Amino acid sequence: MVPIAIGAVFGAASTQLAVGDSDVFWHLVVGRDALRGLIAAPDGLSWTVAGQATSSDQWLGQVLWALAYDGGGWRGVVALRALAIALLVGVIVYAALRERPTRPLGAVLAALPAIALSRFVWTERPELFGFVCFSTLIVLLRSARSGSDRALYWIPPLILVWANLHGSFALGVGLIGLVAIEGAVAQR
Repeated sequence: MVPIAIGAVFGAASTQLAVGDSDVFWHLVVGRDALRGLIAAPDGLSWTVAGQATSSDQWLGQVLWALAYDGGGWRGVVALRALAIALLVGVIVYAALRERPTRPLGAVLAALPAIALSRFVWTERPELFGFVCFSTLIVLLRSARSGSDRALYWIPPLILVWANLHGSFALGVGLIGLVAIEGAVAQR
């Protein structure tokens, strides 16, 4: 319950932040295009590749922002951002508590620097979803390292969704590779 409560507090507090990402309109337009099936379409939004076919590696994240806006206007965007922040903070706190279950206060305090650093991505960008996925991957990898086979089964679907939410999924794939190498070396 502690991760949920702390995540909810930070998510609720984030609703006081103004919508302020400079690319939010671009994400909304590309998200709407993706909803119409135009994932690889001529670019009409930039001057650098105007008219050239481009594809978005973050189409799903942009679709989520577009759906949030279409469903609730700017309040919908703020609500989606608050939900993503609540998830991110909740997963960070859960990860800390999982490592130090006998010292919950110390674990929560240890999570505060990560939460503070995450503040820089509390914007209306698909990147925010990538951070949620990254923190979830860390929890899954730690669980797998502790012997949970079930955690291993959740990693491929997470990477599949993440790959469509934001291009940062490559960091997750790299981390999985490093953990696999570390595990192979440790077994020797």
